Amino acid sequence: MNDLVVLTNAGFNANSTYNSSTLMLITRGYYGNNGPGVGGSSPNYGSGAGHGGQGGAGSGPAAGGPTYGYSNAPVSPGSGGWRSSYEAGQGGGAVRIVAVNVTLNGTITADATQGGLVSGTTWGGGGSGGSVYLRCRSFGGGGLLSADGGNGAPGSGGNYPGGGGGGRIAVWSMYWSFAGTTTVTGGLAAGYSSGSTNGQPGTLFWGQLPLPGTIFTGL
Repeated sequence: MNDLVVLTNAGFNANSTYNSSTLMLITRGYYGNNGPGVGGSSPNYGSGAGHGGQGGAGSGPAAGGPTYGYSNAPVSPGSGGWRSSYEAGQGGGAVRIVAVNVTLNGTITADATQGGLVSGTTWGGGGSGGSVYLRCRSFGGGGLLSADGGNGAPGSGGNYPGGGGGGRIAVWSMYWSFAGTTTVTGGLAAGYSSGSTNGQPGTLFWGQLPLPGTIFTGL
């Protein structure tokens, strides 16, 4: 495996492709109304999808989507918000990286998208954030890792959708010097006071790989 360096003002997201001898697996997120984190249905009220955090409810009420996946080894893409495939928010993708040394001064994102107008006064919920799973010997830099949920569509006429839940980020490394930013924020609901709710934050996991020469006893 080679080193991976993401320069300042550079980056990639879970809907892009990247060619390197570094092992990198990328999966797209689910379209609207698809995936294990899709929320409850209601005629006009789109709910947010869940993943690392629960999705936000629509104002119908339409229950937000459930959580799924693993916090310490996330490999699942985010789910789509509730409504039709194209008007609800799309889930964030899944990025898995295995490299010797990773220096991140740009961005690695698996963010969901915002819901849109379906028809008339029917609005789509936000998709849930995807996954970023990284394993390396050393992890440094000052860039951005994100797997944020998408906002609910703006809404009108009392029909307000929920925000998507945040995704999952897990980084396993021996040596650490990363001083950047990591976010798994839930998406915002539209018309919060109307009964729709924000998506819940996702999960962030930092795993310590054994250092060379480490001896485990009594296991």
